Amino acid sequence: MADTTAVCSAAEKPTPAMQVEVPFLLFDCDGTLSPPRDAGDRPLLEYLLSLRQAGLCHLGVVGSSSRAVILDQLGADVLKHFDYVFSENGLVAYHGDVQIGSQSIVEHLGEDTVQEFVNDALKLLSECQLPFKRGCFIDVRTGMINVAPCGRGVSKAQRELFRVYDRQHLVRRGMVQ
Repeated sequence: MADTTAVCSAAEKPTPAMQVEVPFLLFDCDGTLSPPRDAGDRPLLEYLLSLRQAGLCHLGVVGSSSRAVILDQLGADVLKHFDYVFSENGLVAYHGDVQIGSQSIVEHLGEDTVQEFVNDALKLLSECQLPFKRGCFIDVRTGMINVAPCGRGVSKAQRELFRVYDRQHLVRRGMVQ
C-alpha cells in the first residue's frame, strides 16, 4: 500500500518538511556573465536575479580575478543579489558580504617554490622576442600565478595581436614544455 502521508490538497499550507530545496546555480564571471574584463550582461543578470527573487534558485558566481574585479564587472550590488561569490578561482569564498573561506597558492606551495617558478618564468620571458611587451608580466595571486608573455598592460587590440602571433609561434606552449 502506498504511503499517502506526504500528500496534501492544494488548499493546505506547506510545512517546512514538505518544501523542496531550490537549485544552486553557479556561473563563471568571465565568458559567461560578462566578456573577460568587461561589464556584465545586464539582461542576463536581471533575469537571474528575478529567478532568485522568486525563490526558484540560489545564485553564485566564480571568477579567476579578485572580488574587487568581479564587483567591477558585475556591479557593486552583486553581493546583495548573489548568495555566494567565489573569487581567485574559487579559493576565496564569500556568503553575502562575509568571507567564509580562503586558500593561498603561496601558503600551499611555499615561498621558495613560488620564487623558483617566478625566476624561471622571468628568465624565459627575457629570452623571447615578441612584437611588444608592456607592464606586469607575472602576477602572483591568491589562487594562481598568472604569466602574461606580452604583459598585462597591453590593450585589447594588442592582446588579440598576441593571440594571433602565439598561434603561429607557440610562445606559451614553449614556455610550459
